[in-house]
Amino acid sequence: MLNQAQLRAKLYQRFVDMVEHDVRLNLAKVGQRIVLLASFLGSPRFMMLTYQDAMAIVRSKRISDVFLTFTYNPNWKEIIAKLEPNQITFDHPDLVAYMFKMKMKALFKGVGSIGWFAIIGNIWTREYHK
Repeated sequence: MLNQAQLRAKLYQRFVDMVEHDVRLNLAKVGQRIVLLASFLGSPRFMMLTYQDAMAIVRSKRISDVFLTFTYNPNWKEIIAKLEPNQITFDHPDLVAYMFKMKMKALFKGVGSIGWFAIIGNIWTREYHK
């Protein structure tokens, strides 16, 4: 908390250096400086904040034991059944996201009920790719 001014200065030093050293630079073409808050989902500050939160949880509990990846299958029967003729899964990202959420909940419930290990917490991230 005590180094916030210094950290912010380092983030924007490259831009300041560019403005100071390039005399031909037209600032109207560079645009406005917009700083996204940490509450803006997906912003660099948000990602850094959530990463730091996750590492704090791991540090307070213990070292994580399991790393699990889970991805959606565009041919899940539940998704295919809801599509109209001549539609593909990319036509309904809302349906895909909903089905992924349901399957992920079932995964967490299933892993917890196996009894091979105790779940004291979980940290997860969701990534969307085109």
